[in-house]
Amino acid sequence: MQRQWLNHAVLRLRIKPREPILVKSGTTSPLAEADDSPIMTKSHDSKGREQFIPFIPGTSLKGVLRSHFERLARTISIDAVCEVFGKKCCSSEYLPTINNLPKYDEETEISESALRYQYSCPSCKTFGSLIFSGRMNISDAYPDSKHMPDSQGEIRDGVGIDRVTGGAFRGAKFQYQVVVGGEYLTEISITNFELWQLGLWGVFISDSADGMISVGSGSSRGFGRIEIVPDDREDRPCFELSFPRSYEGISEGKIIRGISALSDPDSKGKTAQHYGLEDGRLDKMLVIEPDKGPNLSGMRETWGYSSKKTVNIFNDLGEVLFQYLHRCPAWNKKDEEING
Repeated sequence: MQRQWLNHAVLRLRIKPREPILVKSGTTSPLAEADDSPIMTKSHDSKGREQFIPFIPGTSLKGVLRSHFERLARTISIDAVCEVFGKKCCSSEYLPTINNLPKYDEETEISESALRYQYSCPSCKTFGSLIFSGRMNISDAYPDSKHMPDSQGEIRDGVGIDRVTGGAFRGAKFQYQVVVGGEYLTEISITNFELWQLGLWGVFISDSADGMISVGSGSSRGFGRIEIVPDDREDRPCFELSFPRSYEGISEGKIIRGISALSDPDSKGKTAQHYGLEDGRLDKMLVIEPDKGPNLSGMRETWGYSSKKTVNIFNDLGEVLFQYLHRCPAWNKKDEEING
């Protein structure tokens, strides 16, 4: 099933820093001599002059969002997700066993790729691991040309504290350059999603509005808090859903369907069962009338929703995610099934 293209979603976002940001580059800034400097890229202004502008790498955003989701998931169900960098994770637990299985079991009709998905926790299914390629992609966030940050940033002084005296430690003074102001544009996309995975996006938006998400270094020192909001751009709505054109009568735009509601209609649910997917009846949701669509592009049929409607849609999707985490079994309860 993962070799098929069943659905696709794109969410265009605007990142509004509430505090200065420092995503460390590990090198000296080309604009200022500072021990810690932000990541920058070269660009050219309207007159063709070379300039350096700060940006937020997609890898940094993905790591922050994954960490935030895992924290929330464990709050709802302590064993909902694995510990990626711990002794117990999906990769270390199941990779040796899966590698010894046949690519396709003729008796059970289960493929290796189905097992890799089935035995991944919700976080690894979405963001990826050593046994499964993630579904979600996040682009680098570049400054909006109409809301540019201060390219020179600010130089801040720091000093090491003597743990005995509580005063400044001699010779431990350092400087760092932080990026101030501006707004950044990015996109999140996901292919072959289950409905609960879209619910993650709603959580990121709502929690960032409450100041719960920070990016970069120094979050305990007043740096990095960001607000993430849906962003309509020019003639393109912020939220777009695409389905194969061959699914006649299924992708009407008023219903969002996950892969278990789309996979192999003729297999009588076998494919969904092999991949450990939700019941197809739970993997769909009625939504508000789309603003645009259907737009036909090659093999795809695309529907678009404005930022105002997108907020309402993601409020409902957040509840879908909450209910899924309550239902889903602990990832490490599969030991007996796969080994016994």
